[in-house]
Amino acid sequence: MGLKIQEPSVPDDIQEKIRQLHETLEEAQELYNEILDWYDHELKTYDPSVNALMELSDPGTGCVVEGISYHSIMEGLSILQTSNETDQKLICQPAGKHDG
Repeated sequence: MGLKIQEPSVPDDIQEKIRQLHETLEEAQELYNEILDWYDHELKTYDPSVNALMELSDPGTGCVVEGISYHSIMEGLSILQTSNETDQKLICQPAGKHDG
């Protein structure tokens, strides 16, 4: 098989797929931003100092985790809710009394 010397080209069907891919990625970014905005607002209802970008960042690399899932959102909210419940119990507990 000899080396190809023809001028490079991209078939029309592949160009269409590239266009569709770009549109899908743009839509995905918009959805991601909407979810992230909601998640940030929801986290702040539990703890005003929390930031969704920090919550979703990988401490090892500092990169934002791109995969948002129902389970990761519920885990983050549940951790804050549990923390708030624990803090509330400690605040309401009579002085000198501790559980177990």
